[in-house]
Amino acid sequence: MIHNVLFITGHDPDAERKVDLHFMALHLCDSGHKVSFITLGSSLIGHVLGKSPLVKNPNRWIAASRIKKMFWYPLIHPMKVRWEFLKPLTSFAFSFYPYFFPLHELQKNGPFDVIVIESGAGLALVPRLKNLYPEARFIYSVSDRLSRLNVPDIIYSFEQKALPLFDLIRVPSPLMISDYPDHAKVCYIPHGIERALFDKQYPSPYLSDKNAISIGDSLFDPQSISILAHHFPEWTFHLFGERARLDHKLPNVIEHGETRFEDIIPYICHADIGLALYKNAPDADYLSHSSLRMIQYSYCKLPIVTPHFSAHDRDHAFGYEIEDRDNLIHAFSNALHYGCHSIPVTDIQDWKHVSSQIFESELF
Repeated sequence: MIHNVLFITGHDPDAERKVDLHFMALHLCDSGHKVSFITLGSSLIGHVLGKSPLVKNPNRWIAASRIKKMFWYPLIHPMKVRWEFLKPLTSFAFSFYPYFFPLHELQKNGPFDVIVIESGAGLALVPRLKNLYPEARFIYSVSDRLSRLNVPDIIYSFEQKALPLFDLIRVPSPLMISDYPDHAKVCYIPHGIERALFDKQYPSPYLSDKNAISIGDSLFDPQSISILAHHFPEWTFHLFGERARLDHKLPNVIEHGETRFEDIIPYICHADIGLALYKNAPDADYLSHSSLRMIQYSYCKLPIVTPHFSAHDRDHAFGYEIEDRDNLIHAFSNALHYGCHSIPVTDIQDWKHVSSQIFESELF
């Protein structure tokens, strides 16, 4: 049966940086389903305050590649404010956020059979969407803990109102199961990988040997990169991500910036060490399972250097104490001598299999 599936997320379906929902959506398209994205997290006032970009062609459906999309751009959206005295006022204003949503425009592309909500502001829309589409299946695809995302307090309120309305809460780490009520339908389904892309034979993009790769800018710790680059001058450190940059440039650190996912794969396949050098963050232990970069490093049989909180459950991950220079250097040195051929990859699932578990199984 062909379904009409709606994703509500902070990501553009055509973005160069890929997250789990991108891969799920593409596999649904491959299976013949109709897929749409609503991208949120920006607003007019947010733009004025420098907290969100200016959006072109907002609040209407755009036919883009295989996926139809709409950028929702209301007057205001939930965002962190610097001044404590303004929080009661902004919380009150943010409570009206879901009522700005253009339901009339949404219905032009409906009705929807499955609605997938990512962690964040999209949770605010669940009650209204449930009233509009009572027969639809609602999936909460948890990308991160809200505490890790450092969201405004109102988002927690939106989540509590939405939780009873979900048919499935999918978490990418077993450590997140206990975050939700016992009566909730919570299922641990790990992230996957595009095996067909990673199994291709690519020429090496590197000009020399001894290459360490760092993908992404979430919780990016530039100080740790600088420490390793200074201590291991014979190594080259490759940084991928819009904000993956150093304040002071170093000759053996190459900043590639935001790069198309397909163009990064050869760098991962031919690297010697994978880096996931996170800053300290509350409740971030789940990253040991949910980090796409670490899953990709593992599939390419790279030893990984990452803080202790994200190193557990992987024998090839070498942990260190954050802000402990000697401990970090020791972890990197240990990674140099690890026998990478022993890294298991059979338990890493393809995104096609992950998508079928979520959308085509009897989990509902």
